[in-house]
Amino acid sequence: MRAFRNLSIRRKLTLIIMLTSSVALLLACAAFVSYDLYTFRQAKVHDLTTLAEIIGSNSTAALTFGDSNSAKEILGALSANQHIAAACIYTRNGQVFAKYLRGDPMAHFSPPETQEDGSRFGSNELALFGKITLEAEKIGTVYLRSDLAEITERVNRYTAVLILVMVGSSLVVFLLSSRLRRTISEPIGKLAWTAKMVSIEKNYSIRAVKESEDELGLLIEGFNEMLGQIQVRDTELQKAKDELEKRVEERTAELEQEITDRKRADEALRESEERTRLLLDSTAEAIYGVDMQGNCTFCNPATLRLLGYPRASDLLGKNMHSLAHHTRPDGTPYPDAECSIYQAFRQKEGTHLEDGVLWRPDGTSFPAEIWSYPVRRGEEMVGCVVTFVDITERKRADQRQTAQHAVTRVLAESTSLHDATPQILQAIGRGVGWEVGAIWSVDPGAKLLRCIEVWHLPGAPVAEFVELTRKSVFALVEAPTRDLRANRKIGMDRENGFRREELFHPCGEGERGRVGPADRRVQRNAWADPGSGYRAARGAR
Repeated sequence: MRAFRNLSIRRKLTLIIMLTSSVALLLACAAFVSYDLYTFRQAKVHDLTTLAEIIGSNSTAALTFGDSNSAKEILGALSANQHIAAACIYTRNGQVFAKYLRGDPMAHFSPPETQEDGSRFGSNELALFGKITLEAEKIGTVYLRSDLAEITERVNRYTAVLILVMVGSSLVVFLLSSRLRRTISEPIGKLAWTAKMVSIEKNYSIRAVKESEDELGLLIEGFNEMLGQIQVRDTELQKAKDELEKRVEERTAELEQEITDRKRADEALRESEERTRLLLDSTAEAIYGVDMQGNCTFCNPATLRLLGYPRASDLLGKNMHSLAHHTRPDGTPYPDAECSIYQAFRQKEGTHLEDGVLWRPDGTSFPAEIWSYPVRRGEEMVGCVVTFVDITERKRADQRQTAQHAVTRVLAESTSLHDATPQILQAIGRGVGWEVGAIWSVDPGAKLLRCIEVWHLPGAPVAEFVELTRKSVFALVEAPTRDLRANRKIGMDRENGFRREELFHPCGEGERGRVGPADRRVQRNAWADPGSGYRAARGAR
């Protein structure tokens, strides 16, 4: 098989065609010979049966009168058929009445015992038993044994003819395939020659000649298109090379001047490194570096503070992706190969991630804006430097601004404040990232604060809290600018203009006095707008 693989396509095509045609012809000849031998055997049985009937018909008188000599003369006529090896006539009792043996009549011959009528093929003979009847009564049996020399001769003739046919047809197939294979082998050979010339001369302007629209034509067309792209790219590379050589010459001239100032530059470099270290330690932005394997090489105090590590040794030499960037915001794993931070040295260009997420060792995370730039030592890429800032407050401000815009839009599109209440609550909740929120209304007559609307994210596990909120009722505080339980003033949130703190006391009767942990958590995240018709809204993240 290996030798066949190393042959040329021309020889492979020739061998495949000849082998296929030879196998097909051989199978056809084998089927023809098998069928002919089968029909010949049937004809042989029929001829022998007919001969037995003739002998039986001629032997009825001899059997009737017991004339064995006449029976022997009848059997002696079988000498005219050279393929009848032996014959015998039996009486109705199965005794030998007369017998015949081809060749020497004095040779000893022991006829077999009589058997049922019919023919039987042996290893090299055909035996037949037939009954002799007179007026529908069996009076004896005739036995004939013929050799199968005719079949052997026939097989030999067929074999000789088959050999001649195979040789002749193989010669014809070879001549035809030698001409027909050129339609495939010549285009492939020319394509291979073109590829070799392109490889030797490095001349990408050479093109292969397309001679047909079949698969070979498509192959040649694709090859030419590839050469065209390589030629364009080679031209661009040569141009870039020339420009680079020019820049190298200019840089060489600069370096010659720089060599004379090497000592002063080294000293300035040490001072610069010291200043860089002081800047890294004093800057509010977190900065760290990684090598080509993603392991931390340096970090500043801001990095330790934001990531929650007490010492730099907790990060140095560790894989930063596995420590702080291993999971996406939705909780799915973040493979190292897809890390956008490491793309800086993988793609050799800076990256900027506006909405990244970094993780602390305690399992908490925070949103961060991340910049990553490759670091080179000469022409060698040695890693990248990463800068990030915590954008939690920025995102919260964006959420609050989004919520305010959404509320303004809802109020502008609604006909009444009552109709806009559910949409306002939903806009605030989705805008600031709550899981659940509620709007409360003051009952001036009863001086009570009641929940009039509750909203929660679909699927949020807050059913118990929603039920408690709907049932809770609070008594109005006399002085809205003071927390009566803590005896302290309520501050103003300058970022969104809402007052934060508990503005109402829970009542002490029935459901009004029940304030569980979930309710207290919501109150800490509550805000109120005293200027609106609805006095307070509460929500939970």
